[in-house]
Amino acid sequence: MRFSHLFFTIFLIFTDAKASIAQNQNSDHEIYLQKIENQILDELAKKFPDSKIKCSNDCTSGLDSSFLQKQALIVESIEFHHDTGDGRATFNASWRDAEHKTNSFNFTISFHAWRTVPIAKKRISPMQKLSKNLFRFEELDFSRGVGRQYRDLVLSDTADFSNLEARNTILEGHFPLLNGIQKIPLVRRGDPIKVILLGNGLKLSTPGTALKPGYRGEEIQILTEKNKRKLSGTLNQDRTVEVSL
Repeated sequence: MRFSHLFFTIFLIFTDAKASIAQNQNSDHEIYLQKIENQILDELAKKFPDSKIKCSNDCTSGLDSSFLQKQALIVESIEFHHDTGDGRATFNASWRDAEHKTNSFNFTISFHAWRTVPIAKKRISPMQKLSKNLFRFEELDFSRGVGRQYRDLVLSDTADFSNLEARNTILEGHFPLLNGIQKIPLVRRGDPIKVILLGNGLKLSTPGTALKPGYRGEEIQILTEKNKRKLSGTLNQDRTVEVSL
């Protein structure tokens, strides 16, 4: 009877040890997979900045199952290779095996890259000042479709709208593109300005006209009113242009 009790006790200890080992192995495997997934998401974040990245399924679903089981391997790098424009991206994975040999292979995953974008509530005309009230804000997937096509041109929802105006017409239901908007200029073409002429210790002023839109601190071309001379100078906040002769 005592022998049976002792045998049963040893059996329980052995079973608990096996369960503990299996649990630790599963935990190590989960850490291994999480490390790989984090590297995949980091690579996608570089290509789709300011986006909420999410894999369509498991981020590691595109990896070879035999690779996933080899937790002891040292993953050296997982690098973005290219995306196809339809929500799929290909990566290159390299690792060192137990014999310190470097191996690599490509794998593909499906993913989404969501970003909040402004959508015009109504038609916005050229030169019209922008404000957030003119837009509603929706999430757009930049991994595919129209979002992928214009991913580098869409105005961010965090932009300072108060300092912007439409350069081209923005249609209702469309998002503004960076090449279709501009900073509001301090002076516009045709605006009257005061020209300050500097040279040889002298400072003279004369009226003139802006020949193009101008921004504070930037060079602008002007036409003097009296002798119709074209000059270039620096535009100040007070709408004067300093010209060094």
